[in-house]
Amino acid sequence: MDMGLYQTSTESIIRSRLVYNDIYKQLNKGNKNFKISQTVENVKNRDMINPYFWLTTANIVLQAFCLKEKVTSPLIKEDDSLFRMYLSDVGMFTYQSGLKYESFLRDKDNSLSGIYYENYVTTELVARKINLFYWKGKRDSELEFIIDVNQNIIPIDVKKGKSKLNSLNEFRNHNENDIAIKVSSNQYGYSEENKLMTLPFYYLSFYLKSIKD
Repeated sequence: MDMGLYQTSTESIIRSRLVYNDIYKQLNKGNKNFKISQTVENVKNRDMINPYFWLTTANIVLQAFCLKEKVTSPLIKEDDSLFRMYLSDVGMFTYQSGLKYESFLRDKDNSLSGIYYENYVTTELVARKINLFYWKGKRDSELEFIIDVNQNIIPIDVKKGKSKLNSLNEFRNHNENDIAIKVSSNQYGYSEENKLMTLPFYYLSFYLKSIKD
């Protein structure tokens, strides 16, 4: 309801609420990029600058921008029109989904689990003042997050359980990479062969603190 207290335009208030209420739905589609045309008909991105600005400046909504193929340091967004939106509070994200939080953990076949954990990782990165980027390769290859640590590009794959390495291999076809991170419900581990560190969800915040301190 505070959206109506700090914006002077009625139209901007309405559009801010439409964007906010649409985040869960748009993350749950095949292409998770946020499309304003799917939220407000006959409206272009430039017409939504005020709602976007208000939501992101108030830290209610978090934006992750797309990087493609070759990635260089420092990370800079390539296209303002390609981005994903997350909520700054995982509890609100769960509420917006309309499902009880237990179902995210109990149901192994629940397709929502992936984006639920993505939203969690998003909030942890932002808490450490790490800018949000994701990576898209050819075909369906993608990595949920890319971070820059002392000019070292580190891809982060977010999975509820086990996963294949197709996207990571595709990323390494375009980029030199010494280590990648998988955040999942699995136990801590490191694969020397794949240069892949597995972090349990609960340990992510400690790892991020260690690289930022």
